[in-house]
Amino acid sequence: MERAAEEGWYTDDELALLARVTELATGSTDEGVVVEVGVYRGRSARVLDRHRNGRQLHLFDNLDMTTADTKQWPDGDGVYHHLADPVEEEFVKPIALFHQDADHSFRAVLEHLEWMGPHVVKGGVIVLHDFGDPTYPGVARAWEMYTENKDFKFIDCAGHCAAFQRIK
Repeated sequence: MERAAEEGWYTDDELALLARVTELATGSTDEGVVVEVGVYRGRSARVLDRHRNGRQLHLFDNLDMTTADTKQWPDGDGVYHHLADPVEEEFVKPIALFHQDADHSFRAVLEHLEWMGPHVVKGGVIVLHDFGDPTYPGVARAWEMYTENKDFKFIDCAGHCAAFQRIK
């Protein structure tokens, strides 16, 4: 899998999927913000910012700030930086799109899904980076456990980025 030229962990195909499903989520719901957990240097956050259709964008990262370069994160109207974990901050808002790319352990992914998932509105989208990547088996396992008896449908995947839409 070839990585895109800009520094970061996304291929061009993965970024195109993220752009497409962000437009889908913000175009098919009347409410909800866009949330990214795991911003690092902001590459995927810049894609979310360009395609959020005026929705608020909440960026969460609890990395050591020598690693997460917030100067490269999008900034401006409707963009909010949170240097904490959303669970610790008790972030609760209706969500149109939730992008998970933080700690890839089973426990952390499941915790984020259990905290943010119930706030994803009907028609909203959850995107998981490193889904299906053999290096991070906890991402897919957490999704399987979280979605048991929940109403999501698979939309698409590119590389190791998978998108699912809430249908009820």
